[in-house]
Amino acid sequence: MQNAKLYQDQRALSLHLQQALLSPPQKVRGVSLGHAYESATANVEVGGDFYDFFSLSRGRVAIVIGDVSGKGVDAAILASLVKNGLRAYLAEEENVATAVAKANRLFIRDSPMASFATLFCGILDPESGDLRYLLAGHPPGVVRRRKDGEIVWLVVTSPVIGMFEDAVYREEELHLAVGDLLLLYTDGIMEARQDSSMFGEEGIAGFVRESYTLPTRDMPAKLLQAVLSYTGGQLADDAAILSIRRTRAPLAEGTGDARPAAGRRSQGTAAGSPT
Repeated sequence: MQNAKLYQDQRALSLHLQQALLSPPQKVRGVSLGHAYESATANVEVGGDFYDFFSLSRGRVAIVIGDVSGKGVDAAILASLVKNGLRAYLAEEENVATAVAKANRLFIRDSPMASFATLFCGILDPESGDLRYLLAGHPPGVVRRRKDGEIVWLVVTSPVIGMFEDAVYREEELHLAVGDLLLLYTDGIMEARQDSSMFGEEGIAGFVRESYTLPTRDMPAKLLQAVLSYTGGQLADDAAILSIRRTRAPLAEGTGDARPAAGRRSQGTAAGSPT
């Protein structure tokens, strides 16, 4: 009985922590957003998946999605440490790589030796469309261009966080035109299996091509549906998803809003956000 009570208490704590890790992202003008999370089918412990989306100075926005190794309270605590650390570091640093390097040192200082985390971290200027980002050992995000339908995979050039205190992180740059879609996810999506095959980049690219016209807010839930259909309803690992679409041209161009067609609301909608 005592062990059962301890387990229930730990479960309640980890669920509380995870709710904080997956809090609805902020509404930001010029960007439409969708988000979703699904826990592993057979797993009773919460995982270390997390995401964040928040305003910075000069109208810029921070975009973060990551996955801490392990399960349960320890993973949730470490994920919270990374998420909150990045909130502080991105507020004071212009360079994404510098902020992530600080988060890496924080993680190493406060985590067990065997722990690590993968991460996408970026700063987007919705007015110009300029995105500065890095992928730290994280599954590659994908962009679908509005103009010609081109699929662009983001570049993974940085190591995971939590392994080496002197790790070097490299910032990359990408331009998002009005209507371009950025899809980010954790490895529970890419590594979802059907027998010996994985959903992988092919499944993700196919989904983005076929689903681009959906409202941004509905895309994460639709991707989860596609993955569960592919696997026969089973999810071996937790999965977090963010979809981001630039909806507004630079004010100087006077082109106004370029929003995708409206659709029904889903649970993955940031409160009050455009579609």
